[in-house]
Amino acid sequence: MLIYVCSGEMILQAGQTKIKIRTGECAFKRKDNQVSIVKQPKAKGQFIRISLVLSKTFLRFFYQTIDKKICLYKCESKVRVL
Repeated sequence: MLIYVCSGEMILQAGQTKIKIRTGECAFKRKDNQVSIVKQPKAKGQFIRISLVLSKTFLRFFYQTIDKKICLYKCESKVRVL
C-alpha cells in the first residue's frame, strides 16, 4: 500500500519502528504488516490522505521498467518503507 499525506501528519508504528509522515510525503506499507496509525490534523484543519493498494503484478512491471538510478536518487528522501 502506498500512503500519501495531503494534509496533516500521520505516525506509523510497527514494533520499535516509528515513522512520522508530514504533508507532501509518502510511505510504502508492506502487505500483512501490523501497524498502528495515529492521524493528526493541522490546527483548525483536517487530515487528508490517499492510500493506493498496488498489486504484485503492477509492482513487478513498474520495478522492471523504471530507471532505478534516477528513481532512487529523486525518491530516497521522500519515500519511506514500513
